[in-house]
Amino acid sequence: MLEHRHTYQRPTIVVFLDIRAAFDSLDRTVLWDCLLKKGVPEKFINILKALYKNTSGRVRAYNHLSPLFYTSSGVRQGCPISPFLFNFAIDDILETALMNVGNGGVDLLPGERLLDLEYADDIVLLCDNAQGMQSALNQLAISVRRYGMCFAPSKCKVLLQDWQDSNPVLTLDGEQIEVVEKFVYLGSCISAGGGVSDEINARIVKARAAYANLGHLWRLRDVSLAVKGRIYNASVRAVLLYACETWPLRVEDVRRLSVFDHRCLRRIADIQWQHHVSNAEVRHRVFGHRDDNSIGVTILKHRLRWLGHVLRMSSQRIPRRALFADSGTGWKKRRGGQCMTWCRGMKESCKGLASVGPSRLPGWGLRDGATQWLETLSDMAQNRSQWRSCCNLLLLSS
Repeated sequence: MLEHRHTYQRPTIVVFLDIRAAFDSLDRTVLWDCLLKKGVPEKFINILKALYKNTSGRVRAYNHLSPLFYTSSGVRQGCPISPFLFNFAIDDILETALMNVGNGGVDLLPGERLLDLEYADDIVLLCDNAQGMQSALNQLAISVRRYGMCFAPSKCKVLLQDWQDSNPVLTLDGEQIEVVEKFVYLGSCISAGGGVSDEINARIVKARAAYANLGHLWRLRDVSLAVKGRIYNASVRAVLLYACETWPLRVEDVRRLSVFDHRCLRRIADIQWQHHVSNAEVRHRVFGHRDDNSIGVTILKHRLRWLGHVLRMSSQRIPRRALFADSGTGWKKRRGGQCMTWCRGMKESCKGLASVGPSRLPGWGLRDGATQWLETLSDMAQNRSQWRSCCNLLLLSS
C-alpha cells in the first residue's frame, strides 16, 4: 500500500502505536460490559468471570519465586482464550474512537478509505493529512483510558512518506511523537516508499546470527549432510526469507541474498571456492533433488503461493483490496524511471502465463488496465489444482 502511494507521490502519514503493558492493565469490568454489548451470551460471560476470580501470580527471578500476589486487571498470560478477549477490547476501542474521525485515512479504492490496521496490540494509523491524524490520536487516547490502559508515547513513532511540507507535530497524551525514517513492525522493517533494502540488511544480520548459533552442529561429522540441510532450511533460510512474499525485489537484492545463502551452504558442505564446485551442485549436495532450489526460485515460490492465497480472498478483505488498488483522480506518476514495486515484479514473473497456445490472455498488454492482469490470474487461482500447475510451470522456467 505504501509503495502504491509512493508510485503516485501521495503524501502519507503512518503512526505506529504502543500501549503500555497492554495485556496486564486491561480493566476487566469494562471488558465484561464490552462482551455483553458485542452479543456474547451472559452465561459465557459468567464463566469467564469465574475463571478470572481471585487470579494470582508469582515472579521467578534468579531461581527464586516471589511471594504470591493477586491481580484484578489484565488478561491471563498463556491462556488460549486471552487473545480473543483482548481482541474484543481493541476492536471496541478502535470502533468507538475512530468512527467519528473526519478527514482521516488514505484512499484504498475509489470511495473507500483505510484508517487503521491492528494485530493484537500493534496498532497502525494511516492518514494523508496532519489534522485528521491528530484527531484520530486524540480520540484513541480517550478511548483506551476507558479500559484502564494508556499509550507509551516514547515508543510510538511517525513515518512520513512523500511529505512535501515541514514535518507535522503530532502529540499523544501531551507528548510529541518522534519522526523516524524506518520502523520494525511485526518483525519487518517498514521504510518510506516501500523499499526493502533495509529489510534485507536486517534479514541477513538475523540469519547470520541464527547460522552462528548452530555452529557446533555444522562441525559435527556424525550428522549427515541431508539432516544439516533440513535444519538449515528450517532455522536459517526461514529467518532469511521471513515475509519475502511481500518484497518488491530487484536483481541486486536477490544477488545479495544468494551470496549469503551460498556462503553458508559451502561452509556446511566444507566446499571451498578453489574446489571449483558450482553453486547448483553445492545446493544439490546439501538439499538433495527435492529442495535444491536457488534463493530466487524459492522466493518466487513463496510469492506465487501468497498471490494465489490473496486472489482467492473475498473482495472485502484488506489484502485483496490493497492488491487491486488503482490510481485516484488526479494522481500522476513521477517523471523518469519508476521504482520496482511488488506488482511490477509479479507481473514480470507471471508473464509466462500471458498466453494459452496461440491465444494471448488479456491483462499483459500496454493498453490493458493496470489491474487487468490480476483479474486474469484471479480466474486461474480459484481452481487450486490449476493454480498449482501454473506455479510449477513458472518455477520450472525460472
